[in-house]
Amino acid sequence: MGADTRGLIDALGVHAPTRYWNARATADLYDLQPLRQMFGMPPLDTSWDRNTARAMRGVPSLVAPVGRAPGEVAIPGPPYDEIEDAALLRRLPTLEPEQLIALSRERLGLVGHLMRESLLIARAICGDAVQRLRNAQPIALGQPLPWADDITYWQAMQRGTNQAITELGDGADANGRQVAARFKEVQDALQVIADLWEPMAAPLFRAVLAALDTAAFRVDPWLIGIADRRLQQMIASGAPFRLGAYGWVDAPAPYTGATGGPLAPGPTRAGLLHAPSPAQALTAALLRDAAVRYPGDTRWHLSLDSARVRAAIALAERVRLGVHPYEALGLEVERIAGDWDVVRILRKTYPLAADQQERRVCDGQKVLAAARDGTLAVIAGLPSTLAADLQPLDTVLDTYADLLVADGIYALVTARADLANAAMEAAAGLGAPPELRAVRTPREATTVRVSAWVLLDATPAPAGLDANPARVADPSFAAAVDAEVGAGVFDATDDEGRERLALFASVLGGADDMAPVPTLTGGAYESLPPSCDADLRRAIAANLHQRLVDVVALAQAAHDALVPLDPDDAGAAATIATAATRWRIALDTIAPSDPEAELPSTADQVAAVIAVLDDRTSNAAPIVSAGTGASMPSDDVINALRRAIRAVVGHPELPVLPVVPTSLLPPLRQVADVDRDWLEIVAAVRPRLAPLEARQLDPEQASWPGAVAALDASINPWRSSGAVVVAYGPGIDTAGATVAIAALDAWSDSIPSRTHDTFAAFGFNAPKSRAPQAVLVAVPPDISQRLDNAALLDVVLETRELAHARAPRQPAESTLPHATSTALVSAMAGRNFLEGWPS
Repeated sequence: MGADTRGLIDALGVHAPTRYWNARATADLYDLQPLRQMFGMPPLDTSWDRNTARAMRGVPSLVAPVGRAPGEVAIPGPPYDEIEDAALLRRLPTLEPEQLIALSRERLGLVGHLMRESLLIARAICGDAVQRLRNAQPIALGQPLPWADDITYWQAMQRGTNQAITELGDGADANGRQVAARFKEVQDALQVIADLWEPMAAPLFRAVLAALDTAAFRVDPWLIGIADRRLQQMIASGAPFRLGAYGWVDAPAPYTGATGGPLAPGPTRAGLLHAPSPAQALTAALLRDAAVRYPGDTRWHLSLDSARVRAAIALAERVRLGVHPYEALGLEVERIAGDWDVVRILRKTYPLAADQQERRVCDGQKVLAAARDGTLAVIAGLPSTLAADLQPLDTVLDTYADLLVADGIYALVTARADLANAAMEAAAGLGAPPELRAVRTPREATTVRVSAWVLLDATPAPAGLDANPARVADPSFAAAVDAEVGAGVFDATDDEGRERLALFASVLGGADDMAPVPTLTGGAYESLPPSCDADLRRAIAANLHQRLVDVVALAQAAHDALVPLDPDDAGAAATIATAATRWRIALDTIAPSDPEAELPSTADQVAAVIAVLDDRTSNAAPIVSAGTGASMPSDDVINALRRAIRAVVGHPELPVLPVVPTSLLPPLRQVADVDRDWLEIVAAVRPRLAPLEARQLDPEQASWPGAVAALDASINPWRSSGAVVVAYGPGIDTAGATVAIAALDAWSDSIPSRTHDTFAAFGFNAPKSRAPQAVLVAVPPDISQRLDNAALLDVVLETRELAHARAPRQPAESTLPHATSTALVSAMAGRNFLEGWPS
């Protein structure tokens, strides 16, 4: 056409045809027509609207949707081109040409329409090729179709049947076989699109639009694709990268001083703002900007000092408790007044409501207004100095409102829209105020993860089918009970024995269903790899899972031994009683099967014990088969294993301590005075450590040794950096390869920093034209030669031209005066009911 590059870019800048919505504004005729008559406008002719709405009723969408003028209408559904019949899409790739031709276009959306057209074109190509094969003519892969001759093209399309494609694939012409293979590729690709439509219609539709956009009128993907291929080759060959800077400014707008023109660049009269945190600095900048921009608006004139802030916060605290602001202010007024006679006069003269005189509290706002205008001084019985005494309260409500505005902005800049809404609701008197964070100084601190453990000697589980199931379930805990509490306590079933057992179990963290799991999170640990937490969790889960397998096998063996037992045999009752005691099954709760019998028979007892064992093993089976979960077992998985072990053995007091290799734990160094220097302090605020402190203070028990694990071989439990583990128990002295571990507690301590970084903000008018902020990857045209300065300049200039091409102008569309992306275009001017308004 004779145009240069600039002409091409200008052509690309004009918006291309695209999908759009054009909604016609509607209004209730009962309101609209009188309004038009009131302003001297002729009434609207609504016959077209009524007829169209009546004809299109029930249709999900229209190109320009309208509805009945009076009443409400449903929100339009998706445009027709987004609606597809998934079953029809799946059948499209296999339809014969005549079926595709006869297919109603109205049943297809954009994707279906494109699939249909692609299949018709592909079948026309195959039909032309098979005709040449039958006429013994050579088949050319690039042979053009007779597009201009509709009849010939139609005949070629009808010849492209499935039989013809099979004939091409089996024929002697290599190009014919290639044409058939290409059609099969098209079929397979379209079949994938059809199969994906139902599960992911929205992203698939967006991808089709992007492909159309690229193929129809975008140049940059094609140019960038070539450069990207060269770039991948250079990366594969190990070519070095060079860093630099680039930039350009298009059409700069210099400061002219004209009214309404660009602002003068540089610092403004907003001044310097000093704040303790970035969010508070940004909040102050926004408030100061509003004050400078609108100097006549007193809403932005915030004057805050510490006394006003303290009084406003006290007011906010009372309002947060449910007190009305005027009532809360009245309480402050009465506090300053002090004397009961004065308070009584204030309540009688300035009541909150007509029926509340002298019974509740005065209206603080009315009292302060009277003190301000001088009417308070003429009321008999009030001291002459009361107005002066109340003067500091005069600005409390203003300060309270200012703080709520500041807190709302602070919530927005910290991405807490919920708190911003609460602040604005409180400012309007419609809700309780949030915690006023904007005026609080956030302290800088470091976080230290602290863990408290108990380590016991690892004890092997007893072997044999006659072993105590509870000792198999928790052998280390059973051995510790024997040594600490007494040899018979673990196996005791009386109330006193269970109480002593539960008391010792509480020292080890108890048998809580959600007991803490030993973990190594919170930072680096001395001599351990970064995967130490995952390694420890895997070991814990594996040990507990194997223990669950063992107790389930033991329960199944007991179950199988009882099944053939004859209740009438001598000694059957003793066997049942022994099994019930081992597995903690209460025989006295078994109901007799004979309604006339007072006590259950031996047969009833054996059936009940078998049923309980069967129920326990059945409930544990899914957990056994589930294994230990993922490579990083969660707390839920580990605690589920613990619960299952307790349930199988019928012993809810068991902590179920896992046994792990000592090599997975950080080095623990004994500390002599850790009880006095650490445990005594933290146990007062950490309830889980209180039983341990009580045990350490018991004069009848030998104190367990304490040890600390921290970075750099530190033995300081109050170390301010890194993770800290404090452990107690006889397992600290063990030289064995394994140890039983119980996690008592874990928390994070915040160590206040000795220094605090503050932040500043100041008003500054930035230039209105700035270089683009983007990373540009420049690839040499010839990857065998290094990119020189001239070629680099060409790359930057070409990038600038591409940027112009992707920022289209709208020279012919008055409704879009600014550069707009091609995804946002307008095909016609908008409509509204103000059209025809008298000028």
